[in-house]
Amino acid sequence: MPANVELRIASRLLPALMAQSETRDVAQRDVDIQHALDVAAALMRRFAASPAGQVQHAFVPSPRGRSSPRAATVDRGQEPASFVSHEDWRRARGLGPAPTTQSTKKAPSGPSIH
Repeated sequence: MPANVELRIASRLLPALMAQSETRDVAQRDVDIQHALDVAAALMRRFAASPAGQVQHAFVPSPRGRSSPRAATVDRGQEPASFVSHEDWRRARGLGPAPTTQSTKKAPSGPSIH
């Protein structure tokens, strides 16, 4: 299992190493891969020596990989929102009736110059 953890750590380190130079050949890339594995092993050793690593609980990866999203809960017992008419809304706020709009058609003013 530690090798699996080391591979996961190294796989996160490796893109940063590879992005540093685009003109490296395969042999130099192998050096980058080995360096990433060495860094991952050093991180694992340092963690094992830390107080968090001294806990007796072993790391057990979840079999599903990623955790599943939480399901939304919907309370169907609530009453739907009641919509108030415009007149009731204005009356509740102490406003008079809504002004009426004039529906007279205005003659077009003519062409506009742009």
